[in-house]
Amino acid sequence: MVDGKRTAGTAVTVRLPRSIWLFLLATTAVRIYWAAYAPLANDEAYYWDWSRVLHLSYLDHPPAVAWLGAAAEQIFGPSSGLSARGLVPLLHLAAVLALIKCAALLHGKALERRQLWMVVLLCELVPAFSLEGVVLLPDSALLPALALSLLAVLEAAQARVGKSWHWAPLAGVAIGCAGLSKYHAAPIATGMGLGLLLYGWRTRRLRDYIAFLAASSLIALLVTAPVWVWNAQHDWASFRFQGAHGFSGLMWDPVAAGRFYLGQLLLLSPLVVVGGFLMMVRQRQVNLATVLLAAAAPLIVLLESLAFAKQLLPHWLAPAFWLLVPLLATSPWPTKLVRTNFIVAGLITGLLPWVLAIAPARERLIASFAGRPGPLSELTLWQPLADVLIKDPQIGPLLAHAKEPKNGGCQDQVTVATLRWFWTAQLAFNLPNKPQVLSLDQNHRSYYHYRDHWPDFGGCPVLVIADSRHLDRAQLAKILSTWQEWTVVVPSHSDTEILALWGRFRERADLEPVAAAMHGFGGDHPAAY
Repeated sequence: MVDGKRTAGTAVTVRLPRSIWLFLLATTAVRIYWAAYAPLANDEAYYWDWSRVLHLSYLDHPPAVAWLGAAAEQIFGPSSGLSARGLVPLLHLAAVLALIKCAALLHGKALERRQLWMVVLLCELVPAFSLEGVVLLPDSALLPALALSLLAVLEAAQARVGKSWHWAPLAGVAIGCAGLSKYHAAPIATGMGLGLLLYGWRTRRLRDYIAFLAASSLIALLVTAPVWVWNAQHDWASFRFQGAHGFSGLMWDPVAAGRFYLGQLLLLSPLVVVGGFLMMVRQRQVNLATVLLAAAAPLIVLLESLAFAKQLLPHWLAPAFWLLVPLLATSPWPTKLVRTNFIVAGLITGLLPWVLAIAPARERLIASFAGRPGPLSELTLWQPLADVLIKDPQIGPLLAHAKEPKNGGCQDQVTVATLRWFWTAQLAFNLPNKPQVLSLDQNHRSYYHYRDHWPDFGGCPVLVIADSRHLDRAQLAKILSTWQEWTVVVPSHSDTEILALWGRFRERADLEPVAAAMHGFGGDHPAAY
């Protein structure tokens, strides 16, 4: 646990045993393999599609996830399996090293071997932490940025009197990068700052820490300028979208809350969830641990409360509990409990990624469902579907002539479209040559309603590939004037009825009011997209 007795300004060194270095390198290699060969989930494909047209920010989230995907494609190439996720495992490794240093600062002296292994195993085996070191999600950039933010704040807290501000540039850049990753950074950074002020009051260094926080906050605001500029240009659409997404449609639902709490135990493990709550409840004095607990508390309290009134995903809590890793690692826990926790967590973490990443194992898994893989289709449908579409005698020739959508002059081009945002992203990623695919989704606002201005395609021919459950013919008739449709069969996924529709867009004047209702929050289509 935290001793809180280290003299300010005294350096704490961290030396990792060779066994830990080998373990970290091995797990990083495994993550790189998973990143290269496991199919992308729907959200990942969506963020990858963002990365093909870079902007200051996006409707759903800040831009870091798109920038991260674009950088990976530049480094590894568009045809590489690492073109989307390639940098994520490396960022995860850096984040683990930062948390090890945080744990040493918190402990006040060099970590014992057991404590070092606790940090490493929490980061590498707890499913939510481990898998977010593989997949392309906003959290993939957020967690490393938070680890670096915490490191800078702890260093500032223990710097010599009058020297805390030296850490402000690092803290400001790190917190700013967190803000460029996900809006979760706002409550976390606020809590971290309040925790530092409490610690400053306790140690009579309040003025020193106020100066540090003022400087780092200003730098963080400058780093996050792209998000502010984009939102100002787009009627604050992203802030409004997230506000509506998080706080609209609230309805008492204890069953959903139960699923949320069970999901936490599976994805974050009992040691992290229960241990984290115990630390919050038992904290009685103001010390360095207060900084971590205050950083984690706002997001935890917010989401744990909202779970009773809204459908939430348990991994949304991962950033808050991630900051508690140094505290969990430096606290005593029963050996049997720790061992059981890591065995179960490791099995959950490793089993499905290995099966999905190894092609023969993935094919045998799909075959075992006899054409009805159900929810697993989110990961396994898309490449078989792309193969079937290319070989289809009607669709294949149309796809061969598909081009990147252009405004006007479209009579000799085929535009590919879908009826849901995730179908748009997955087809764009999995079809040969990765074409730009339009989204004709009139039910869910997304990035595509800013990128794709339907009136620009007035009168153009279009090939729509869609799940039959998403087809509302009356709704589609607002966009297409005529079409013919037929069924596409993917034998390994026969439980998904897939339709191909070959038709033509309505004229521009007919499409304008439909697009205006969907592109965002009213007004003209934003020129920036």
